[in-house]
Amino acid sequence: MKIDISEIIFYGIFLLYLIIEKFLIPRKLEKIKSELSGKLEEIKSLYSKEKYIHRLQFEKEFKIYSELWEKLVDLRDSTALLIPMVDFEDLTKSHEEVQKERYQNVNKAYTDVQKVIYNNKPFYDESVYKSAKDILKKTFSQASAFGSYVGDMGEYLGEAEKRIDEINEIINKIEKAIREQIRNIGKAKLIE
Repeated sequence: MKIDISEIIFYGIFLLYLIIEKFLIPRKLEKIKSELSGKLEEIKSLYSKEKYIHRLQFEKEFKIYSELWEKLVDLRDSTALLIPMVDFEDLTKSHEEVQKERYQNVNKAYTDVQKVIYNNKPFYDESVYKSAKDILKKTFSQASAFGSYVGDMGEYLGEAEKRIDEINEIINKIEKAIREQIRNIGKAKLIE
């Protein structure tokens, strides 16, 4: 019986194929599977952290906007009451007492808004911050004019009404900015 070299090569290749199929391929596949599993867990962990941070950011901003809006409405209303279109004064109080009380209400509302915007400045949108500062300026202007007016009451009332309209315009601008910011936070993609 003669053994041909081609048969030896054939059986050698066949044996090599069996060894590779039986031992090397499964090991390689197991190693790849393990690496991919590790990468997947890493990605899941990063995604989970990003999702958590995004949720915290949304909750923080939403809370600030809610508080700010409430304080801005109080400020707008108390400022408008400095010079109401129709006035009903408490008859148990003098005109000066009523005016002083109104001025104190504006001052408190002003301080409340100021605290919200400055204490939370880094945590919400800059356009909302800038508009809120504009409201403070307009309110200050209105309160200053209220406390120191002399002269023609008609002219004073016209100017006061103009400032109230400006305050309302800024409030509307803030409302739009808040809505847009909340919409954008809700749409933000965490990981692309």
